[in-house]
Amino acid sequence: MRNLKLSAWVTVSILAAVLAGCQGSKTVSEWSAEPVRTLSGFNVPMAALVDRDGTVYVSNIQSDQENGFWNADAAGFVSRLAPGGQLEDLHWADSNPSLFLNAPKGMCILDGQLYVADINRIVRYPLGDPNQGQDISLEPGRTLVDVTTDGKRIFVSDNSSLRLYRIDPKTLQLSWVTAPAHVAGITYYDGAVYASSIQDHEIYRIDPEGRIPPVPLGLANYFQQPCSIVVLSDGTLVVADYDAGSLMSIAPDRIRVAELGKVDSPGILGLDAKRNLLYVPQIKANQVRIFQLSAHPMSEPQEQPQESAEPAPPHQPPSAPPPTAAFPSSPSAPAPTPAPLSSQPANLRPMTSAPPIHPAVATAPALRPTPVLSTPIPLPEDESTREMGKH
Repeated sequence: MRNLKLSAWVTVSILAAVLAGCQGSKTVSEWSAEPVRTLSGFNVPMAALVDRDGTVYVSNIQSDQENGFWNADAAGFVSRLAPGGQLEDLHWADSNPSLFLNAPKGMCILDGQLYVADINRIVRYPLGDPNQGQDISLEPGRTLVDVTTDGKRIFVSDNSSLRLYRIDPKTLQLSWVTAPAHVAGITYYDGAVYASSIQDHEIYRIDPEGRIPPVPLGLANYFQQPCSIVVLSDGTLVVADYDAGSLMSIAPDRIRVAELGKVDSPGILGLDAKRNLLYVPQIKANQVRIFQLSAHPMSEPQEQPQESAEPAPPHQPPSAPPPTAAFPSSPSAPAPTPAPLSSQPANLRPMTSAPPIHPAVATAPALRPTPVLSTPIPLPEDESTREMGKH
């Protein structure tokens, strides 16, 4: 019965992809991105997130130390912007003696709660009162990067393992499915989680139930270090490439790739779907750049009449267009090991031991153990003199 269900899921997935490609040739638009505004005053902004009403949240690491991306120093904070990008509160959510924030990165919103990835834990803030946050600790040694949701569960990417964590927001029960190596940006769309692999320079489609291993889109030649993904209204994926300093679009047929624009050191993207605004944190520049996205209808190519009586050559499958830049080849590394498809449901896999560390990231900086919420910690000495809320 399990094999029958798995076969059915694969068949439906393939059919959906084929139909998306067929429909895309008539209804999909080409997209362009025009920079319209640059916001300054942030401190190592890592990620942007836009709520349904257009409110924008920006996570800041606030660290200039080596390996500061993973320092447990209670220096992180989250900024809030009004719809359109006007700064409302630079330190909307900040560290305090009862709930600290270290190196916040990706975020998502579910049921009025903001979920923030912070090294090896998730911090959950009520949108109405960030002072009432809650600590959701994961396993020690994790390096969490991005967060997304399917409307019921929270998904978290772990850069140091082959796992995509799942969190039940009501029970806080943890489970996992197999992820690609060195996974970074993630987004949920149409029954799947799309994930970027920094090591493989590739975008993957992940079954959130873990019934099959992650499926690569086969677009590695287009990317150097894809770090973030968002999905547009027609199913187009927009990918930020940190090393290349570019924004790339992947059409719904998952074949056509185009460059939307250049931006230095992009972080985790935020999309205002209502206004078609793309918020791009610039990690090195301490800025957030706003791009206006525009859709341009595509006309279906017309077949040209044959000018010769010679028979037409055999039909060849279309090939992907050449990359816009010459990207280096992917470093050699073992392929991700799929999670065993045992008789035990994926959502009941026990969290009794830490997953193996992939050789490619085995040298990641060691993390200090993170205290749980029940053990309040004071701010570091150099932080204790700050006037909270006045920055």
